[in-house]
Amino acid sequence: MVAAGSYTPSFSVRRGRHRVLVANGDEDAVTLAIEAAQDCLTRYEGPVDELHLAFARPELVNGPQAEIVREAAGLDAGVTVSVSAGDSLAGLAALAAAMNAVQAGRVRSVLLVATESGDSERVSAGAVAVLVADSDAPALRPGAQRSAGDVVYGNWTDGDGVRHLGDGRYLDRYVADHAKAALAALIAMDGPPPAAVTGVAAAAVATACGSDRSAVLPDRGVAGPLLAVLAAGSAATGSAATVVATTASRAVALSIEVDAGTRPLLPTLPGPVPELPEPIDVRSSPPLSLPGSSPFFRRSARELLRLEGARCDGCGHVVFPPSQRTICPSCHGYGFTPAPLSRTGRVYTFIVNRFLPTGFGDQMILVLAELDDGSRYWAPTSGMGPDEVEIGAAVELRVRRFTDDGGAPVYAMKFVPPRTARDGAGSTGATTESRNVA
Repeated sequence: MVAAGSYTPSFSVRRGRHRVLVANGDEDAVTLAIEAAQDCLTRYEGPVDELHLAFARPELVNGPQAEIVREAAGLDAGVTVSVSAGDSLAGLAALAAAMNAVQAGRVRSVLLVATESGDSERVSAGAVAVLVADSDAPALRPGAQRSAGDVVYGNWTDGDGVRHLGDGRYLDRYVADHAKAALAALIAMDGPPPAAVTGVAAAAVATACGSDRSAVLPDRGVAGPLLAVLAAGSAATGSAATVVATTASRAVALSIEVDAGTRPLLPTLPGPVPELPEPIDVRSSPPLSLPGSSPFFRRSARELLRLEGARCDGCGHVVFPPSQRTICPSCHGYGFTPAPLSRTGRVYTFIVNRFLPTGFGDQMILVLAELDDGSRYWAPTSGMGPDEVEIGAAVELRVRRFTDDGGAPVYAMKFVPPRTARDGAGSTGATTESRNVA
């Protein structure tokens, strides 16, 4: 693992004595995955041969979500994509598959993204991306893995959509026993305690395995185990560390080898959930004038997700989207060269529309921004209230969900506060655009 990136939303809600991170109304597992992938690719200069995605929800496997992540991350259309879904340990299974593919020499590098939309009750939303490559660069090297489990029914949702919680006191004991058995199969019990523990009953597991409270990480679902691997590698004082990740019925212990000089390659990992505002935008689904499967969306998907324009070879004028601007409006030329637009800029003007059709919510802020490359872009905002938008304010274009067309998601660019304004609360990435790395 030679590079990593992560993304956590900038919103939270209180549930009893604790808080959980939640996605904004127009964020979902796909947009979180895109953010984490772009963050990871700012730390990696080589090609990407495969993209592995780990989702928490099985219904995300068969839709267009995987291809949307590939396009928005700037990967070539020939990059092989594989998707897995299931419990919170699906990310570790995808990591093992990526490691095997690289070690066998089948591919040079794999970008792995585990993305969790959260349940707004116990599991926080977020995503983590790691780059597995055959490289001489300093790296984290996941090693042996052992698991232990039993047939235990913890949390589940019935046919009516009612969510049921298992008895925590009963589960804590069984999960802790599974964790100790997995750890004993991995290392001698007199060895160092786990450097990071995540998942169900993490506090009880840490106590049973001899770790202190600092090793306990908030539950981030399918993204949690990979975040624990990165946290253990970042905090390791020697050349090895151990991670324990749990579900209600299974525990996995994983060893990690840590190369010298690895720590600077890791992102700033999220700690305990801070006090953050509640989501601003509601999940809305306005009707589309054209279906998501129409030729317009098919032709425009790549350039809209990548924010890819075209520069006139004659006069240098940039048009967007290129598929709808085949003739230069400045010199009437026909020759164009691809020209990615800047993602950052400042508000040139804006309006607050409070007279919207059904499905759009109570209001929509529309911003015309002058981007850093001199072009202007018109788009709605995400995660910003009217009091946060003013002429001259810095903004950034990011992929967000716009609507659902017959169950299929439709994504578009929206303006959000710049990443530097969200560091320490939301995104952990740097303000660097993604690159076409393949």
